[in-house]
Amino acid sequence: MKPGHLLVLLSAALCTSVYSSRFRKFFAGPKDNTMNWTDAQAFCRDRGTDLFTVHGRDNYTIVRENKTWYEAQKYCRDCRNNHIDLVSIWSKSHNAEVRKQGNITSPFWIGLICDSWEWTDGASSTFRDWDKTADFTQGNNCAYMKENHRWLTLGCQSNAIPVCSQENFVLIDEKLTWEDALNYCNDHHSGLLRIESKEDQEAVEEELRCKCVTWPVWLGLRQSRLFGFWIWANGMLVQWSNWEGGRQPQQPLSHACGAMVTTGEGEHKWRDQNCLYKHHFLCENKSNETR
Repeated sequence: MKPGHLLVLLSAALCTSVYSSRFRKFFAGPKDNTMNWTDAQAFCRDRGTDLFTVHGRDNYTIVRENKTWYEAQKYCRDCRNNHIDLVSIWSKSHNAEVRKQGNITSPFWIGLICDSWEWTDGASSTFRDWDKTADFTQGNNCAYMKENHRWLTLGCQSNAIPVCSQENFVLIDEKLTWEDALNYCNDHHSGLLRIESKEDQEAVEEELRCKCVTWPVWLGLRQSRLFGFWIWANGMLVQWSNWEGGRQPQQPLSHACGAMVTTGEGEHKWRDQNCLYKHHFLCENKSNETR
């Protein structure tokens, strides 16, 4: 009898995609210029980007059926079931939320697997979308996407059109005060990072997790000393927010600059900080265009 557990899978109806963020863009190489995997990677990296990484989603539901892990994965990825994939768990609090929502005492499958495949940008996405005809014999060590969006393996010296992904922000590996960070970003990039939506926030969180960043990083958040409201460094009012505790800091107790911090639960939240503290920081990049 094959072992089986209940499974947790992602709900296509509820999920939101980080690909809608203004920070992430995709572009393909010239259609008349196919290239091998190594040249494709070089093509993307010469333009400040990388070959694109495909990620799973964040919303989920419980399916109360006993299956093996591979059966569960197949079930989740079958579009007829209106789901996307087994759940990926990002933090201790997310783990507790999944367990609480499941409201069960039996074991259930999650999307964790020992897999020799890895993404070129170091991303930890567990999402896989292999075509049933994918050939995993020795030598087929690179992947490409078919017209039906499923993945196939291929020898890395074979030729195909590259598809690059571009993150329009960059983490600076230097600690500066908020003012000095602002000047650095203005001089070398397009200013300190501003976050305008949940999708922007998720894209930034994903990058910080990928780089294992658990320390505070400056954002382009500044509090008006005269009126007390929060604005972005470019003068835009803060419309969408992600403050720790759910409320923006208020004068007279607040500090005047804002940073992204990692909480004890592994969540990424905004927190007011003394502007003279020195932190790493996030700059906005100018959009790179294909050449």
